Amino acid sequence: MLFIDPTKDLDTISSRDAFERHVAEHAPAGFLEMRSQQLRAIEQNRVLLDHLKINLHGARCLDIGPGHGDSLDLWHELGASECAFVDRDPWSATHNRLKPYRPRGWQMQHFLSIQQLPERHFDFVWSYGAMSARQWYCRAFRGFGLRHWLRRVERLCRPNATIVICPHWSARDGVRLDGDPEYHWIAESFERAGFKPLPFLSGHNIEPVYPITWIKEVPRVRERTAARRVLDFAAIRKLLERISKWPAGAVAAHCLDSAMELIELADFCGFVA
Repeated sequence: MLFIDPTKDLDTISSRDAFERHVAEHAPAGFLEMRSQQLRAIEQNRVLLDHLKINLHGARCLDIGPGHGDSLDLWHELGASECAFVDRDPWSATHNRLKPYRPRGWQMQHFLSIQQLPERHFDFVWSYGAMSARQWYCRAFRGFGLRHWLRRVERLCRPNATIVICPHWSARDGVRLDGDPEYHWIAESFERAGFKPLPFLSGHNIEPVYPITWIKEVPRVRERTAARRVLDFAAIRKLLERISKWPAGAVAAHCLDSAMELIELADFCGFVA
């Protein structure tokens, strides 16, 4: 039996009615599961904003991995001037771009391509569950990759912007599979990138899968970290040989734009002189 990909025509859909007919015909399980959690998603965002006492009126906001996009609806209701999103899932991306207020959106893999968004543009960046230790990117690049991604996210922000990220933690039978979030390499990476953990917020955080949320206020002046370690030519040659074997997408995502990033990558690969 010939398989027909139900997502291949989503780019051509230009109306809400046509999209809902497509959803009814194909019943995408992941998207419908996110739709069933709509009220909870709005409450999770509202609880956080109330705790932080953030006024989004006139703000430019970005959701990395919005799913059903309920955060976008809340921000629009609160008067945000821009409600933007990044999501690789074609169902979510199509659903969100067809909202009445027409959010600005990018359908892409955010770990690889987040740097394609406009720099120094957003006042508030939010990501709930769009990253975890078990995703291929984090498994492959661990702390180096996460810190590099966090730097790329920060470059999208205007001075004094707020970045809030709540990672997902895999669990089985109510037990987390990757250890204590407070002492995990993910926590170390967030801290080294200048993020701080928020207290557990009932209605926002959920045990055991969303136990900890990280926040950073983007400084007015970009922080520069001095590179204290050096590479010799042999180490650089070995490093470039290693990079040449990576998939093209991963290489493109890690265009190194500072000496510190080159040294961090070399350290990750074990080639620090």
